[in-house]
Amino acid sequence: MRRMKLALLFMLACAILACGQGGEAEQAQYSTAGTGIGAAVPFRGTTSLKERIGNHPTVVKARLTSVSAEVVAGAERLQGSFYVVLKFNLSVSEYLKGSGRNSITAIRVVTRESLNQESFDTRTKAEDAISRIRDARDTQWDDREAIFFLKDVREVTFPSLRGENRYFIGHPHTEDNYSIASELEKAWLPSASSSSATTGDSQKFLLDVPSPSDSTTPTITLGNLKQRITEVNAELNGGDGSEAYKECIKYKYKVERLDRYRESTGQPGKNFRVPTSHEFGSGQPTDTVLYEDELGGAYSAEKKAELRIDGPDSALFSIVIGDLVPYDYDGDGRNDRFHFDQSVVASRPLPAGDYRFNRQFTPLPFLACNHTLTDELTVTATAPAGVLHELFFDPVTAVQGQSGPAKVAADASNGVLEPASFTDANGASATIQSVSYEPPSGGSGQSGADSESGTGTVTMNLTTHTGLANHALDFIALDGSVSLSLGVDDATVDDANNTLSWSVSSQPWHNGDKLMLRIHKAVPAPDDVSASLSGGTYTVSWSAVTGAADYRAQYRTGGSEAEWTDLDMTTGTSQTFSPEGGVACGTTYEFRVQGRGDGTTYSAAWGKLSESASHTTEACNRAPVFSSATYSFTVAENAAVWQSVGTVSATDPDEGDFVTYHITAGNGAGRFDISSGSKGEGLILVWGALDYETTSSYTLTVEARDGKAGGTSSATVEITITDVAE
Repeated sequence: MRRMKLALLFMLACAILACGQGGEAEQAQYSTAGTGIGAAVPFRGTTSLKERIGNHPTVVKARLTSVSAEVVAGAERLQGSFYVVLKFNLSVSEYLKGSGRNSITAIRVVTRESLNQESFDTRTKAEDAISRIRDARDTQWDDREAIFFLKDVREVTFPSLRGENRYFIGHPHTEDNYSIASELEKAWLPSASSSSATTGDSQKFLLDVPSPSDSTTPTITLGNLKQRITEVNAELNGGDGSEAYKECIKYKYKVERLDRYRESTGQPGKNFRVPTSHEFGSGQPTDTVLYEDELGGAYSAEKKAELRIDGPDSALFSIVIGDLVPYDYDGDGRNDRFHFDQSVVASRPLPAGDYRFNRQFTPLPFLACNHTLTDELTVTATAPAGVLHELFFDPVTAVQGQSGPAKVAADASNGVLEPASFTDANGASATIQSVSYEPPSGGSGQSGADSESGTGTVTMNLTTHTGLANHALDFIALDGSVSLSLGVDDATVDDANNTLSWSVSSQPWHNGDKLMLRIHKAVPAPDDVSASLSGGTYTVSWSAVTGAADYRAQYRTGGSEAEWTDLDMTTGTSQTFSPEGGVACGTTYEFRVQGRGDGTTYSAAWGKLSESASHTTEACNRAPVFSSATYSFTVAENAAVWQSVGTVSATDPDEGDFVTYHITAGNGAGRFDISSGSKGEGLILVWGALDYETTSSYTLTVEARDGKAGGTSSATVEITITDVAE
């Protein structure tokens, strides 16, 4: 599973959900505006000073009096494990945040980063490691007063550590027992050397490992630290004063620190605000997923973050949020986190170009203080090879004068035609002044006014108009289909007015449509299109076109008003077609073919349509129709040969067809025959000796035929034999 481009969300949530202050080693900065400290001060560690103040309920100025160690047993999920605990005994001279006794104990639980293992599996092994752990501790600052950032001992996994005046110091995932040299977490700030230290609120404390000269080592005065604590407390207690609000502010501090880190280093930080870019094909249908991200973190199953977009091009996009899906974050077999997909889709087909918008994200912990993260995105629509220009085309109703014909048009002042300027195929600058449609005379425009002198014409005014030979104009609808394709070589050219025009009988677009216009080098129309019929299957053939990747044939029946239907695509130069239900008799089938560009020689778009080839099947033949579906006759068993039994009659609806009759079933031993009478009836005759005792009845099937394909029908004749006394 992707652990997301925006993996920050879980990392940030950890600040609230007792995941600690993070374990990544990176250099951050915090702003000193309004504190009197001066310019931004480098701070190596996982938290900024403001963030550390917010995350620690107790901050003291104290001196280390002694250090001891003991072994503790884990509880709950840590049962059966043993850990070494370092106890820093402190003498407090001042509480900068919180309150308590003058003598307190700061506890550190030694875990995997310092021991290179998770825990000890026996108490004995843990006790044997105490000396090694104590000796590894950095002691160079033990004799100096320092600032300590402390947390209350509420860790249920180590119940034996809970007690009055006991605090956790720093974060357990460090390697140097919390000295100023820590690369991960500066748990306390030793005072500056005696030569630069002062007393009271002017007393200075180091913010980093001293440089060779104390004058270049960043410091903070006790007064400024107190001021920062006051500012943080005020912000934490703002809003509705709830715990959710306070945790939201702490969450915000972490995001701000990560942002400053990114801005100061010029490198992507692990936060939401990483400018990102995505690329997709131009002209995609509405609601096509342009890209998708997976967001994860500490969400509940009922509620997830709020996600929205704004910015210059935001109206062209929307975000679709998927359902929350649980997953096992830490591999312990429990689904302890949730993720959801968020997809960016376009609200319309987009021309080639860059689009920018901001994705505003309010994670679940940020809802309490309404803090929003912003992700700046650039998405790029890339046109296929061979495309010369793409633009938005939003037509509106325009009326030429009070009595002129109604028409639908777009230009710089009426509708959207953007970007109208481009470089044509000859390398010259060109600008589309307008694209319009004028209904034919007697037709009706979008406004409903009758056209008085319209010609049924699409007209493009283009300056200059001479650089689009061998190109086509495709109007792409919201569903990504080409609603109209016009070949420039087929246009009527008006050099004096710089216009290209095409005869289009029906209105191709309407007021308020949102289209995209693509100008691309068109694949030429295939030549030598032909169609042949054999055994109920048509074969359509054509000549190959250089630069075409594949082809599609289209067919229609019903004349010029009928819609064309696409056949399957093929890379060859022929296609077979078997009409569903069989080839219709007396019908003209029309076929035409177009190629699609290979993306190199031509745009990967459909090119010009060929001239149509047609084939007309033979006229339909209708079968004779019997006057009755069943006939019944009676004949005595002593009837002589040639004696008439009765007549059947069938009429052929096709004028000139002659009907013949045939007995095809039920005529055992050939006892009967049928002949065609002069009036078109079928005369059934006795043709052999009958015997009541042997067979008392016959059921014959009689067919009427006109001698043509499909010209056969049938009826049932029931003959009863009567007994004659001998």
